Amino acid sequence: MQVDWGTMRNGRSPLHVFVAVLGYSRMLYIEFTDNMRYDTLETCHRNAFRFFGGVPREVLYDNMKTVVLQRDAYQTGQHRFHPSLWQFGKEMGFSPRLCRPFRAQTKGKVERMVQYTRNSFYIPLMTRLRPMGITVDV
Repeated sequence: MQVDWGTMRNGRSPLHVFVAVLGYSRMLYIEFTDNMRYDTLETCHRNAFRFFGGVPREVLYDNMKTVVLQRDAYQTGQHRFHPSLWQFGKEMGFSPRLCRPFRAQTKGKVERMVQYTRNSFYIPLMTRLRPMGITVDV
């Protein structure tokens, strides 16, 4: 499973999107949130696992602050993960993995889905709702 955050709106009332994509089936889970804190990340994971009907063996991340504290902390390829995420992974039965920096194709499926959510869902929705004076909130 590949996981990433996307920002739909900044400012006083930010809107973020948590996106999870399964590697082979490309089954997609999207959840809108108002923050990207660790507790929100964990809740989104639990909701995604429930939606998918199980937990994958590996979850691939980029350099999220709520996931990795230091890349290559111990030696090349051995990263220092956020202790809460590491414990959560052990409890749920998945191994967190980091994609290589500056290689978007490593996590291409989820990067594309973040873009898709913004360009094909959020922007068209806001374009239709704005003239009616309706705003989107979480």
